[in-house]
Amino acid sequence: MERSEFLRVLRERLAGADAGRRPPGAPPDGPTALPERRPPTHASGGGWSPGARVPPEDSVERFLQALVEVGGEARRVRRAELADAVASVARGAGGALLHELGDLAHPVKQGLARGGCAVLPPGDAEAELGITSAILGVAATGSVLLSSAQGHRTTALLPPRHLVLIEEDRLVAGFEGLCDRLEDLVRGEATPPSSLILVTGPSRTSDIEMTPVLGVHGPARVIVLVVSG
Repeated sequence: MERSEFLRVLRERLAGADAGRRPPGAPPDGPTALPERRPPTHASGGGWSPGARVPPEDSVERFLQALVEVGGEARRVRRAELADAVASVARGAGGALLHELGDLAHPVKQGLARGGCAVLPPGDAEAELGITSAILGVAATGSVLLSSAQGHRTTALLPPRHLVLIEEDRLVAGFEGLCDRLEDLVRGEATPPSSLILVTGPSRTSDIEMTPVLGVHGPARVIVLVVSG
């Protein structure tokens, strides 16, 4: 578009706004501005409607597959197996950072002890493993949602290995379901989180030749344990 034409359109739009009317071509105001049903995407849950109750087996299997497809690692474990699963991940790691893990903290600490991995103070730059829980997971993309209210933000970003724990009933089909559940979760918090981070597999970036490199801006390995039972 030529500069003169661009300025003409801009003047017309501003004049319409000053006159208190909707400029030509502007989107309508009010609740009808966006359609109630939006076209489904890869992140929508594969045909599941946002409010649908997704069968647990379907959501878990889809989540595990989606995470592996983006370079992550995923397993489904029972609570009774959690300590051993953590030990296998922690073995050989030079110290771990922990988020607030609720009732999963005890088996996690048992697993760290079995794996010979010490718990380090929050933010310790020597840690080689960060362990967090996720407040929600998206089955369609293998993404996990982390809350700053659960602990130091560097736990998920600083160590080269990131272990995420998520209970299977925290999985939703797609991003629409995530938004529906998130409002209820945040409303129930005494202090709302200052930030929420959506993680989809290992940190990934590309150079000018589009060669992908893992681990530049965050963990090179992301392991998710989906806890059942």
